[in-house]
Amino acid sequence: MLITDINVDISQLIALQRAAEHVALINKKSVQTARSGSYLSHIRGRGMDFDETRGYQAGDDIRFMDWRVMARSGRAHTKLFREERERPVFIVLDQSLSMRFGSRVTFKSVVAAQAAAILAWAAVHQGDRVGGVVFHDSDFHAIKPRSRKQGVLPLMQQIARLNNETPEFFSSQQLELVVAQLRRICYPGGLVFMISDFTGMTPIVERHMRNIAEHSEIIACHVSDPLERDAPLPGTYQVTNGNQLLRFDTHSKAFCDKYNQQFTLHFDEVKTILGRQRIPLISLSTQDDVATVLYHALLKVRGVKK
Repeated sequence: MLITDINVDISQLIALQRAAEHVALINKKSVQTARSGSYLSHIRGRGMDFDETRGYQAGDDIRFMDWRVMARSGRAHTKLFREERERPVFIVLDQSLSMRFGSRVTFKSVVAAQAAAILAWAAVHQGDRVGGVVFHDSDFHAIKPRSRKQGVLPLMQQIARLNNETPEFFSSQQLELVVAQLRRICYPGGLVFMISDFTGMTPIVERHMRNIAEHSEIIACHVSDPLERDAPLPGTYQVTNGNQLLRFDTHSKAFCDKYNQQFTLHFDEVKTILGRQRIPLISLSTQDDVATVLYHALLKVRGVKK
């Protein structure tokens, strides 16, 4: 398959609102029917209204244990909270140099931009507020959550701008700066989607994510390309970043093993870090139908059988 797209424009991102119609950011079974306009949620957050106490179930967050009821009844109970209808949804989108790569259909940066747009439109369809941070190595732009198109269109504009803009330099610390900024604008009870290849994952990033995860929900979307995961068939290949040309030979099994191991080690490290913070991980590839993958992955995250 040949690469057909290396950039996105605003019209393509707006057109993805139809693809987002069936992508649910929450489990619809948790929506209150008695009082329209509110969710019942297990989301970590302060400032949400207490709704009720029920018996503890496997998977419940122990930080919401109701110790007083447990002391009286002798059985474990957990608290449920009711959050606002217009939940703030934050899209953190990586458009850095490591994302400007692809060998199947499109670039990682394009798949990430498509995922960000679909998730943003899905939030709008649910009546949530949308904001986020879009960044590459030498620039980032933060957008505070706003309702409907007032929030999503500025986000789309920044996605298209940074996707089409070439970073002035490479920075291994940009993700740290971005997540630190997210801590300042992320409201309690929010839903955060982080879309990246997590090349800049460091202990500092993990610390910021841990702080955010204490009061908001984070879902990570890891973007990769098949050529990153597995060395190509035996042969001599060349790749370019537009300025430099690199040739490599995959006839050597030792080279291929080392090549494959490099991706596996990084991906396993990302999974381990996210796992420590109980952050779900969705995998996206440059050859995926993004809306379909997000639809099924979010159902799985929410524990919904389809």
